[in-house]
Amino acid sequence: MEAATKNHVPKNIFLLGLTSFFTDVHSEIILPLLPLFLTNVLKASTTYIGLIEGIAESTSNIVKGFSGYLSDLTNKRKNIIVFGYVFSFISKAILPATTSVSHVLGLRFADRIGKGIRTSPRDALIADSTHTNSYGYSFGVHRAMDTLGAIVGAGLASILMLLLAGNIRAAFAIAAIPGIFAILSLFFVKETRTAPSISKKITPVTDENNKKPTTLVFAGLALFYLSNISYAFYILKLNEMGFSQKAIPIAYLIYNIVYAVLSIPAGRLSDRIGRKRVIIMGIISHVFLCFGFGFAKNTFYGWMLFVLYGIVSSIVETVPKAFISDISKKEKRGSAFGGYNMIIGISTLAGNFLAGYLWDSYGADTTFFFAGFIAFLSIIFFVRSIK
Repeated sequence: MEAATKNHVPKNIFLLGLTSFFTDVHSEIILPLLPLFLTNVLKASTTYIGLIEGIAESTSNIVKGFSGYLSDLTNKRKNIIVFGYVFSFISKAILPATTSVSHVLGLRFADRIGKGIRTSPRDALIADSTHTNSYGYSFGVHRAMDTLGAIVGAGLASILMLLLAGNIRAAFAIAAIPGIFAILSLFFVKETRTAPSISKKITPVTDENNKKPTTLVFAGLALFYLSNISYAFYILKLNEMGFSQKAIPIAYLIYNIVYAVLSIPAGRLSDRIGRKRVIIMGIISHVFLCFGFGFAKNTFYGWMLFVLYGIVSSIVETVPKAFISDISKKEKRGSAFGGYNMIIGISTLAGNFLAGYLWDSYGADTTFFFAGFIAFLSIIFFVRSIK
């Protein structure tokens, strides 16, 4: 097994990152335009959008539980990873032909099933390929490459909207090209099932096996992900604040730049001072993000808040995975990631559906204030889990 160091990243981490890069180019051309496609072209309500996102994301995370267990049971991860990426690619490639909201729901459902199939085995393979002192760094590198793809995708979305005169369907069709390269990159990934290196150095995260703190962290994560509503609501809020269809992909691009740049530092920081402390930092930032969107009324604040959104994501999408790597045994690592993702799935379904209902019934501000309050409550669990 190769160790991830400051100047070297294991081959598997790079290749999986490259796959995620091209997959996100494909996805992120679509995602910033999808809420506009649903509302402006297919005339969907905000509640329905919340339902679509809730079902899509929760389905993904529930499937992650089974795929992680299956990768442990078969002692193989690569074939499951490849199948998941291919399944997801096909569902997104069909999206330009949709003519109803129900079609979008079905395809988003299929796309997230594919993501669910691949994610837990992939995360377990990343951990399997990494030195025990470098989990945060390796997940940070993978997340940075993933998000770099989102940067390229969001940039292309902006360019395509200009070149295609706002033709969203055409942009969706062109987005399939990088998806093909994502699949090709996977075939160079190798199974890594050798025993992990044992570090002689005691790091700040070696006390993570204490049962009570671990339970509190999982409870805090469950509550936090109830507040971590879909990107679609942030984009709809920008639209409500006066952002044009051409400006929204640019704001999303800025978000992803911040996200990519800070993912590796966030992972490294968690390697040095401990996962829980860094997660608390991310959740506190998320509280400010939600309340900021609740109070914001003009485009200037929208730009600033999307920068903060990137900071939050760089932490909460990277460090919890390193935490799971710390507390899981190698032979059960896929199941550990699966269980964690199932918790997220349940919280995500409830959170997104509730967010859509609150938006339609009481307005956008209430939605973000409620999310901020729930996030604030989750901090209590993390504070109590730190010795």
